[in-house]
Amino acid sequence: MQECLIAETDEFGNVEWVWVSRGDTRRTKPLDRARGMTINLEDCEIAGASRAAVREWLRAGSYCTVAQPVVDPESMLGNDADATSDP
Repeated sequence: MQECLIAETDEFGNVEWVWVSRGDTRRTKPLDRARGMTINLEDCEIAGASRAAVREWLRAGSYCTVAQPVVDPESMLGNDADATSDP
């Protein structure tokens, strides 16, 4: 089953931490950025923040590698909050 990454954000929408829920269990646990790992975000369901914000949080971890997608359509849309604001 698919992994779900759940972003915990601050009052400004910045990702503070990411939790992981594996499809075979209901239990979530904090993602350990300090552990060496490669994460393919295209294979994960993302909740709580944009895929781009989760990617940046993961990259801030010194031992995390984020697999690069060919095209990330979500990053081309920009911030969801900007899409609903009036010009």
